Amino acid sequence: MRSVLAAAVLIIFPWVDAAQLKAGVSAAGEWEHVCFSLAAFEEPDFIDALINNFAHFTDESSRMSIHLNSLTEYDPKQLKKWDGAKDGRVVLTEQRVPVRWFKGSIFYAHLLNARRMEEMWPGYCKYYVMQASNMMWVRQGVEAQVRRQKYAQLIDQPDTLKENWEQPMTRDMYNEGRHKLGWGQPEGAFYPMKLVRDFDVYMKSWMQTNGYNESYLVDMKLYAEAFWFQHYALNLADPQPPKEFDYESTLPICWRHIITDQGHDSVPMDELEKVMEGKDKWANYYAVKRVNRWLGHPTTKYIVSLSK
Repeated sequence: MRSVLAAAVLIIFPWVDAAQLKAGVSAAGEWEHVCFSLAAFEEPDFIDALINNFAHFTDESSRMSIHLNSLTEYDPKQLKKWDGAKDGRVVLTEQRVPVRWFKGSIFYAHLLNARRMEEMWPGYCKYYVMQASNMMWVRQGVEAQVRRQKYAQLIDQPDTLKENWEQPMTRDMYNEGRHKLGWGQPEGAFYPMKLVRDFDVYMKSWMQTNGYNESYLVDMKLYAEAFWFQHYALNLADPQPPKEFDYESTLPICWRHIITDQGHDSVPMDELEKVMEGKDKWANYYAVKRVNRWLGHPTTKYIVSLSK
């Protein structure tokens, strides 16, 4: 069936070659490119590993923008090497902010990446995927899953985190919208790029109206990447997420290994292997978290070797 559909696309759109077809084309002939947002702070060798991992496991048409924490200093020569890496598939986000755990700065770093994507590749990105820096891809094909689903988890919670409800913008989105409390796993979360652009317009307008600036986002005590895009999608997205897909029960595209202590801060090999096989209940996963940031860790070393 896939070969028949491919042949049909080539007949209708004769300028499409086989390599381009892999990138994904909509029924209207519009390219559905997938772009990845990475927020990172690590040592150069680990950043290199993340870039190589992205380039190996994603389509050649996919793009990545990287926000590097302003609290980490890098050699200007190194920054120049990364900006435009992999034949221009990877760029650095020029505006850098101080990123701290469990603060809004992580979400804002991803939003800055989205702006950089639009600046570098206007209208190119159809979908937007969020990647944590201790998350790596271990199976190809994630773009097809993103195009098929269009949105990752969108869970309407009966209640929300106290820190989330304390944010006035959270309450305004809720009151102006469909009265839903959105949540979803942030690692590997993805959305139509239109939603990300629309959210950015809404947020800028909201901040201007209410007298806030970017420091509000950087300093707020909320890991907004688990709430705000999801919250906006459920309350204010236009068009709304497709009703034929169950976003409440869908699995993420990144397997998130939960740790109980920092002593084994790594996804175990048996879980990694199941994600790589992609069978049964593991079929939706294409990436793993947590990847230990020490490149000498056996599991990290193995994942990195897959991209060589």
